[in-house]
Amino acid sequence: MNCVLANVSTRSPSDLPNEHRVEFLVRDNECDQLGGVNNSHYMSYFEHARYQYLREHLRVDVAEMVRDHKLAFVVASCNIDFHRSLIANDRFYIESKFERIGSRKFQFDQKIHHCDAKDSKPLASAVFLLISIDLETGRAKEFDVIDKLFFSPAK
Repeated sequence: MNCVLANVSTRSPSDLPNEHRVEFLVRDNECDQLGGVNNSHYMSYFEHARYQYLREHLRVDVAEMVRDHKLAFVVASCNIDFHRSLIANDRFYIESKFERIGSRKFQFDQKIHHCDAKDSKPLASAVFLLISIDLETGRAKEFDVIDKLFFSPAK
């Protein structure tokens, strides 16, 4: 099984867009007794948006990457600022910006915006620093190995 989902034989890492947008709907069970989304759900929202970026722009299926290539992207650090609460049935989107930091790390700057807001102020903003890990050795993996895996000509 190959975790490259599409033929990306002519793509290079520099061709990747650094911005991405995913829409969501708040479900009732994600809210606490005060009516706002529980903070733990924001982590899931942000993670889902990052996985969508990886799938749509890197053509990476994260589950296959772990299973077939023994590679994982793990959060090394995160910082979330909560500005305003989401509530049940709110429609919102997450804007993600991707940036490589060195040879083993990359960063996602992410913001949650209400779909119907008249202003562009974010409801929450976050910075996630991720590293690529070789699951067999437990050590950080250089991006050149990942680039060869995902950007080499499809077979």
